[in-house]
Amino acid sequence: MHRWRSLLFSCCLVTNTATAASLDERDGVRVAAIQAAAANARFASKFCMLPPAKLFAYKAMVRARLGDPPGFESDWEQGWWREQETIAGYEKLRAEKPNLFASDVRAACAELIALPR
Repeated sequence: MHRWRSLLFSCCLVTNTATAASLDERDGVRVAAIQAAAANARFASKFCMLPPAKLFAYKAMVRARLGDPPGFESDWEQGWWREQETIAGYEKLRAEKPNLFASDVRAACAELIALPR
């Protein structure tokens, strides 16, 4: 009987560990989704003339779709500030190759506008 109990305990431990890993993975996906949405919003506000009202509405929609997760604001801020490197690259492109900048921004803005709402 003791042998079965230890086997049962081991099975429960493995199951709980797998469940915890799955939840951690889901949290990672949630964080990545929030940060990507924030990066897209920052790019759109900088280069696609996204008005502040639409930016706030987009942020609220992302929050609602993800179920108002804990840590949303800090994840959003991280994604927002990480986009600075991309923005700096586009600013450099604007100064060095304005035609390429214009076509790249036009294409990126078209993709962002086409994202599901």
